[in-house]
Amino acid sequence: MRNNKAVTIIELIAVLVILGIIAGISVFLIGRTINSARLLADQQLVNNLNSAISFYDVEHSTNTIAESGLTDAEVFSLLVDNGYLSSTPTLSSNDSVLTWDSVNEVYKLSVGGEVLPLSPYGDTFEEIAPEIISDMQEKLADTGTYGRTWGDYRYTDLGLDPEDWDHFILHILYKPSGSSLRLDVEDGYQFVFETISGTVIVVKSTMNWSLIYSDLDGLWYYHSIDPANEIDINTLIVELT
Repeated sequence: MRNNKAVTIIELIAVLVILGIIAGISVFLIGRTINSARLLADQQLVNNLNSAISFYDVEHSTNTIAESGLTDAEVFSLLVDNGYLSSTPTLSSNDSVLTWDSVNEVYKLSVGGEVLPLSPYGDTFEEIAPEIISDMQEKLADTGTYGRTWGDYRYTDLGLDPEDWDHFILHILYKPSGSSLRLDVEDGYQFVFETISGTVIVVKSTMNWSLIYSDLDGLWYYHSIDPANEIDINTLIVELT
């Protein structure tokens, strides 16, 4: 009887220890999931905030947010008072801080002292476009075909999260489309660039024209893939209309 009782007590202790470990892991995983959700919400808030600033700048091009000299609190108040934001931006994560990037003239999210880029591939066209093109080329090498061209598939086929790319990043919307990468410009802004022959071209958002990279020849075009529309992508500038 004593042996049976001893075994039972040992088994009970083992069960309690296992339950404690499981509970600890569960709390850790739940906490991490909640924190991830809060960071995603904060990133969306940053996207909305920058979109509001873009709209404001379009309508106040002679005195943009970057030129206003206002503090963060004054900027938020200005955007709310004028209907560009519904409420003052409030971050969900205690580790998150809004940081103004004076070079790119946008707000970014700083987490634990590290400033996060606007996309997984960075902020600028020079950082982002080559990475997406590389994804397209890897897709072709691995499967023999490019990614699909419609809906979220254009991103997911390349291993990209659509939520990271369904908004303008420094006024550019990136849209992989099979063997092509298309760039659209945000409302109120325009692409300015030179053709291969040196002619300066301006593409306004109202024209609904894209800049197009074709992986079939490795060249960039505007409006349509036509030799007459080839451009020098290194001359690209994005500016207010």
